[in-house]
Amino acid sequence: MGMDGFELVMSCEERFGISISDAEAERIHTPYDLVQAIESKLILSKNPACLNQRCFYVLRRALVKMNVAERKQVRPELPLRDLVTESEEATFWLGLQRAIDARFWPSLEVSAQIDKAIKLTLWFAFFAIFILIWNGFGRNLDSALSGCAIGVTLACLLNAYLRHECKPYQKFIPANLKTINDLLPYSATAKEISWTRSDISREVKQIVISVLGINEKQYREDANFVKDLGMG
Repeated sequence: MGMDGFELVMSCEERFGISISDAEAERIHTPYDLVQAIESKLILSKNPACLNQRCFYVLRRALVKMNVAERKQVRPELPLRDLVTESEEATFWLGLQRAIDARFWPSLEVSAQIDKAIKLTLWFAFFAIFILIWNGFGRNLDSALSGCAIGVTLACLLNAYLRHECKPYQKFIPANLKTINDLLPYSATAKEISWTRSDISREVKQIVISVLGINEKQYREDANFVKDLGMG
């Protein structure tokens, strides 16, 4: 399976809160196969009620049970940080995951200040290596390309190291998650959430179109990923 296939599987695992083994992935040749594989791992429902609505109800019930909000207060547009103080974000976040029993949940992040410091360090490391190679091996195209390649590699390794070392400081809700509505995709991975086949088909279609960069007219559930949809 190529990079497109790997990204496709990873996206589906994240969206549905499931795990697809390498052996299972090798047997997936069409979107229909992918839908079938996902369907076999989820609780199915014949109830056509809106998936987002079901996810919202699960979240609302969990927040009320945690005593962080009243039922009438919980709305899709409610800011998450109105529910908790900054010092309690980690406890709130992990408690909410347990309350809804989500199979996939975003990790806590470091503070904005630490994140900014890490990014500045990475840029400094990249430019330092680039300039060192540029000046040391002749100012030409080859040295520029080598400097970029080595600089990017070093920055990636340094990023992984710094993020690992900063794990004790991951105490904040991810910055991109601002409202209750932003949590609905993760609430969808709660074990009690049941999916209809049409829910699964719709989500798979969106993922395939996004990952493979195809248009909606090209998409068919019986299309072969490689031969028809150009998956690399």
